[in-house]
Amino acid sequence: MERDGTIHYLLHNVTSIKGLYNFLVDDLADPRTRDLPLLHNPLWIIACIGFYLLLVLRIVPAIMQDRKAMQLKYPIIIYDIFQMLGSACSIYLFYRHGWTFQYFYKCRAPDFSNDRDSVGFVYAAYFTFLLKMSELVETVMYALRKKNAQISRFHVYHHCYALVTSWGFAKYGGGSMLSYTIIVNSIVHIFMYAYYLSSIFAKQLPFSLVPIKKFVTLLQITQLITVLINLGFAMSPGCPVPVGHCMFHGPNMALQIKLFADFYLRTYASKKTTKDNLLSNEIVVNVTNNTYKRK
Repeated sequence: MERDGTIHYLLHNVTSIKGLYNFLVDDLADPRTRDLPLLHNPLWIIACIGFYLLLVLRIVPAIMQDRKAMQLKYPIIIYDIFQMLGSACSIYLFYRHGWTFQYFYKCRAPDFSNDRDSVGFVYAAYFTFLLKMSELVETVMYALRKKNAQISRFHVYHHCYALVTSWGFAKYGGGSMLSYTIIVNSIVHIFMYAYYLSSIFAKQLPFSLVPIKKFVTLLQITQLITVLINLGFAMSPGCPVPVGHCMFHGPNMALQIKLFADFYLRTYASKKTTKDNLLSNEIVVNVTNNTYKRK
């Protein structure tokens, strides 16, 4: 349903809360996602986020209050490898069904047909949604390790936001040009989790990870800027991409660009920055007691 048609339908046919719910959940959604677990009914995603918040902010901290922090070195290694492989699979699934770089700058409208590649985009987006759900485990591990300072408001917000947007794209996106966000984010995550994995063995490596961290930070900033540009192309007149997703996604990208840019300037561009400052900002690994912290 195109933008003008959506607004017209909403104003003239939706006359009750139930009608609005059916319009948003059923009429606007990709009909091919109706039977996919956790995707059709928004109550599932609301319940998932609610349980996540309760778990990491209340239940786990209460359980761990009088207990020694867990180390979880090997679960973290498994988690990092899993995220790297999952991100690579996400990229592969989209490319296998026809994704090209033209999805970055050319209008690619949602395709709700039963064409093989179009359906393949649906399952690729659904796989990405499940992968984002698995990323919530990271915060749980922080809580089990009593790294409460790492469970910042922005950290929790970021995971919830990523889950909601991946759910929204899988349910409503229809394989449109907004899939660029998934591709570029998956590429960044491969590098990011490879860096996290390497940091566990930082003391054994014959080189410093500081330059790599700087590269990953620049990669993240570049990702956010290009996603914002992609949203601009998607909102061009005549391009029938879901405008709600763009308006929801855009401000968050702008906010994250500012936060990452401030971090980069504070950490790497300041004249007062020293080698010791850089080292204090990177992931710290203490081989003696196997502590592991992601700054």
